[in-house]
Amino acid sequence: MPILSFIYPPTGLSGGTARLLGSGFGASAGEHGQVTFHDGKVATVLSWSNFSIVVTVPADATTGNVGMVMADGSTFSNVLPYAISGAYMPPVLEVPAGGLKFTDGSTTTTGTTPAP
Repeated sequence: MPILSFIYPPTGLSGGTARLLGSGFGASAGEHGQVTFHDGKVATVLSWSNFSIVVTVPADATTGNVGMVMADGSTFSNVLPYAISGAYMPPVLEVPAGGLKFTDGSTTTTGTTPAP
C-alpha cells in the first residue's frame, strides 16, 4: 500500500504543481491508482517514481485532502491536507501602445505588438 509522507508545498495554487513524497508508489504512473484532490479531482501526473510524484493541481481543486485511489474510487493510501491559496496565472507581458524599448548601453531596439 502506498504511504504519503509529505506534500510540497502544503499550500498552493490550483493549476500549479505539487510534489508528493512517500513510498510504495510503484515504478510508473497508474500502477497503484491515481492521485486525487478533495472532492475526487484527479491530478495530471508530470513525473512518477516509487518515492516521488509530481502532479498538476486540478484547476477546480478545493482545499482538502490529497490521496491515492484505485480506479474504482476506493482509497488506496493515507491522505494529506492541501490548501488551495488561489488560481495559477501564467505571466503575461503587456506591451504599451508605443512598443517596448530595450537598450544594452550601446544598442537600442524598439518593438511593437503584432496586429491581432
